[in-house]
Amino acid sequence: MNAHLRPQKSSFIPRQQAFSVGGLALLSTQFIGTSREPEAFKNSVRLEHGMADVGGIAGERLRAFVERVERLEEEKAALVADIKEVYAEAKGVGFDVKILRKIIGLRKLDKSDRQEQEEVLAIYLRALDME
Repeated sequence: MNAHLRPQKSSFIPRQQAFSVGGLALLSTQFIGTSREPEAFKNSVRLEHGMADVGGIAGERLRAFVERVERLEEEKAALVADIKEVYAEAKGVGFDVKILRKIIGLRKLDKSDRQEQEEVLAIYLRALDME
């Protein structure tokens, strides 16, 4: 069999490297070979839907996640402002906002967790001669 008809032996070795960008864990894969590397593996960059796919990261998909988080952050900021208004309104009619916040926190707990906290608080108050 002639040398040019024999299947070429591929000796590409993937090398992965983990790194973090802005708190986001990323994984980069590079292909290192002893023979000539095919064009698809050079620089490990491909185009997909108009954006570069760099180091195994699809640009379009990443952008979609970033934009979703940004929209949610905007909504969250609006909700925080609305909640502040409600507390200001409650304060304006004479309610104690600290107590109101405490009640809201307690309502988030289920009955058994709330009772446990109350019992532990009572024990601590007795230990400090505050009861």
